[in-house]
Amino acid sequence: MREAIVSPQQYFKFLRGDKEHVQSLRKQRDLFEQLVKVEKSTRQEVAEVPVVGISFRFLENLHRLVRDTDNRALTSITTGDIWRDYVVPLTHNGCNSVVEMLSKGEQPHEIFNGGATEVGHANIFVTHTWGGTFDELYLTLRRVESHPDFADVKNKRYWIDIFTVNQYHEHNFYGTLQTAIGAIRRTVCVLWPWKDPRVLKRSWCLWELFCSMEAEPPFDVDFFMSQKQERALQKDLFDDLNDSFSNRVWRQISNIDSEKAIATYDKDRDYIKQRIEAGPGFDAINEQVRSCLKNLVSQLVYDLVPMLKGKNKAQINAVRLLKDIGRLEKDPFQSSNEPKTSDKGLELEELGQACENLLAAIKKVKRREFIRKQKQASIARYRTKKQERRRFKPK
Repeated sequence: MREAIVSPQQYFKFLRGDKEHVQSLRKQRDLFEQLVKVEKSTRQEVAEVPVVGISFRFLENLHRLVRDTDNRALTSITTGDIWRDYVVPLTHNGCNSVVEMLSKGEQPHEIFNGGATEVGHANIFVTHTWGGTFDELYLTLRRVESHPDFADVKNKRYWIDIFTVNQYHEHNFYGTLQTAIGAIRRTVCVLWPWKDPRVLKRSWCLWELFCSMEAEPPFDVDFFMSQKQERALQKDLFDDLNDSFSNRVWRQISNIDSEKAIATYDKDRDYIKQRIEAGPGFDAINEQVRSCLKNLVSQLVYDLVPMLKGKNKAQINAVRLLKDIGRLEKDPFQSSNEPKTSDKGLELEELGQACENLLAAIKKVKRREFIRKQKQASIARYRTKKQERRRFKPK
């Protein structure tokens, strides 16, 4: 076992900005990264990808550690930063992955105190990008943790590559990832940002979606976004009320194109592209993501219906959006000129029309009430003035 280059305590001092450690630790980190490259180039065996996941509690403890010790903003820390700045210092002593250290009971830091209770057979595979923020990954999985669609999944254990895969070993990712996904049979794809999901820009993320779609028997991929992204989507729905809903939000969704995905190595990109084209095709992946976002938008607006009795301008505008969704549901992203009817689309459009009629009736009643109150106020002022004239009339 190689002697530790940097202890976790030293490294966290570095993250807090302790100047006396900065220069030496940067040099030691660079040296360690070079050692990892040498080990990968000289290692002969090819390791299998384990079907083991971590608990959400471990992820929560790590998120708290990052929040309390890192002087950077959470929104600027990527998942790749977490691997380099936290996972590597905590695991390099034994060249193990996080799940391997937890399984062995090793405790380089207090977040590992749970030991083997924090790991188990993975039942949710998580597709995400290392370029996405760790905060978004955490917030998205927090929604999955309590989502009713996953109520049947007991003792959730998440397969997340930076914690499960031993990055110090070489892996045959094409075959072993496909085997692992087929064994887990539940894939969650993190959509961030909602306008242009980064998972569709990385070839390896597309490979994970491809493996999920090609599994036997096939199963659906669950696309999730954090509550923060959902609020951003809702804000885009109701901002700039003079702009057409269908020309803004749906244009963003319809422009999603996974065929433009890239990889660090061109050979990986070309191989994955070839396999996807020979299988379901990029259109199938695009349509799954579009359908997810389309349904989410519909639900967001649909949920606003009980609030339509208020006078808020955004709520009133929701009725128009509801009608737009109803029309688009009939012919979503179709190149053909022949519209395809949808019961849901017709229901939404009819509901939108009914809500619009309701708003018009409410407005009419409120107008009559306003006029009635104005008349009453006018009569009251007249009577008051008349009484005052009688009181001060000279005798």
